[in-house]
Amino acid sequence: MITKKEHIEQLFEMIAEFVPVECTLFMIGGGALMTRALKNYTKDVDLVTKDDASYIMVDNALKEAGFKPTIPGDEYSRLELSNIYVKDEFRVDLFSTRVCHKLSLSDGMVQRADFYGQFGRIRLMICSLEDILLFKSITEREGDYEDCKNICRSSIDWDAVLDESVSQSKDEHEVWITYICGCLMRLSEDGYHIPILDSIKRMNDAFMKNWIEKLENYRD
Repeated sequence: MITKKEHIEQLFEMIAEFVPVECTLFMIGGGALMTRALKNYTKDVDLVTKDDASYIMVDNALKEAGFKPTIPGDEYSRLELSNIYVKDEFRVDLFSTRVCHKLSLSDGMVQRADFYGQFGRIRLMICSLEDILLFKSITEREGDYEDCKNICRSSIDWDAVLDESVSQSKDEHEVWITYICGCLMRLSEDGYHIPILDSIKRMNDAFMKNWIEKLENYRD
């Protein structure tokens, strides 16, 4: 359990000792919300790399720093994680460029991210609340829905959430839109104003229609 921002900084100082070249990491989970004063603690630190080479380098650095890879449990089934890294009170979830199929670290997400600090050769960026909401909407981990509620209590740019969803669906609708739709519908039912809900529902309906058509064609 991480209860102070200083603990997050200690984590990156520890990892940075074993990072041989410049590397930019993007923090997207509870740790990111802690830096934005929207959460008092986090069980894990979620990190996304911009490419596979950075992923491999950070994977090696974590292992050299004494972190032990563990197999993700069922609550991580949507996340495409290869490993969770654990050492003492620290737990790191590492993603390479994308979370849950094609919900990726896009150019827009990179531009919206804020610089947090330089730790050795690690440049740490904090993803925007809008993008953290998207990432957390597609998970099934305990506490992520509560984080989504906390984000909705803040002033966020809903147009950015919608634009990012549309941008990532240009080539082909993916199943992640159903997760986002389900989360936003639940938030609406719990009394939160979700101005983009109708648009997200239409995207969800389009995906479901396309999926049913493909299934029927396969059966034929």
